[in-house]
Amino acid sequence: MLSSPASLLVLKMLFALLALAISLRMVNAGALLSSGANVRSVAGLLAGAAIGAKIGFMLQFPLLPLAADTQTIWMVLAGNSGPGAFAGGVLGLAVAAGARTGYVAEALLPAVLAAWLILDLGALFWALTEPGFGIATDRWGVDFGDGVGRHPVMLYDAGAMLGLLWAARATRLAGPGADVRTGMVVGACFGIWFLLGFLKPPFGPLLILEAVSPRPALYPPGLTGEQWLCLVAIGWIGAKVWRAAPISR
Repeated sequence: MLSSPASLLVLKMLFALLALAISLRMVNAGALLSSGANVRSVAGLLAGAAIGAKIGFMLQFPLLPLAADTQTIWMVLAGNSGPGAFAGGVLGLAVAAGARTGYVAEALLPAVLAAWLILDLGALFWALTEPGFGIATDRWGVDFGDGVGRHPVMLYDAGAMLGLLWAARATRLAGPGADVRTGMVVGACFGIWFLLGFLKPPFGPLLILEAVSPRPALYPPGLTGEQWLCLVAIGWIGAKVWRAAPISR
């Protein structure tokens, strides 16, 4: 595992560029951005993702801004939430695209899932440098540098994203409408992140790393902010899928 801040920063940038390159190859950017409506939709997605990433992070660590040390201040400035970014992007896209949300989402979803998968693999190298590492386990644990076997939650997530990527491509233009197809895949993403949240601190034993690192806050009935965000997103997306599904009720 890399420990130098400079090498970690370079590695993160390389994985981010790789994820961006693969995403651009998977989506026909020229056709997608050929109209002003599509440009506004993508802009809404990006703006929503940026805002949601920060809101999701602050839900996880609401007390961090109260700390006065420089390291914590930098963590607040740089901290982001993956599920928060995804939720914000979905909401931003829905607001900007309106009735065309399903079409734009279906065009972008495989690229987004592929980029997420690449970043999950990159997280194997910087797991302990930011929140999101797994809790200790006696089974198939991975030592990320602190001498403790931990759940490789990023590998679990990468495997799930690979399966959802296959589903998004296999079901495209088949079955019910785009709103229903994309809604089911996106809802599955939030369901996976909700479950994986139980394999990260503050769940599990309190070890040295968990004791010295910022611990996510728990909200009633004992869930993290990201888990609550996932539940709200699942409920909202489920309601939209229910209304859009061509099923006689």
